Amino acid sequence: MGKDIGTELKKITSLKLTEEEKTLLKDKGITFKNPTKMTLLAAALFEKAAKGDLSALKEIFLRLDGGSSGGGGVVLIDDIKNST
Repeated sequence: MGKDIGTELKKITSLKLTEEEKTLLKDKGITFKNPTKMTLLAAALFEKAAKGDLSALKEIFLRLDGGSSGGGGVVLIDDIKNST
C-alpha cells in the first residue's frame, strides 16, 4: 500500500518556497535563511491568530507549550477575548 499522509505532508512542508512565496513573506516583514512551505504555513497561522482567530491562537499556544500544560493557553485566550 502507499505511504501514509503524515509522511507525504512532511515531504511537502519541507520543500523550499517559490520566489513568489518568498516575496510574499518578505512583503510581510518575515525573513528566514532557508524558508520552507512550513514557514509559509506558520506565517499564515500567525496572521489568523493576530486577527483574533481563537482556534489559531490555541494552536499556536499548544505548539509553543508542547501541549504539556493543557489549560494555560485557554486562560490566555479567555483573557484576550474578555479584554476587547
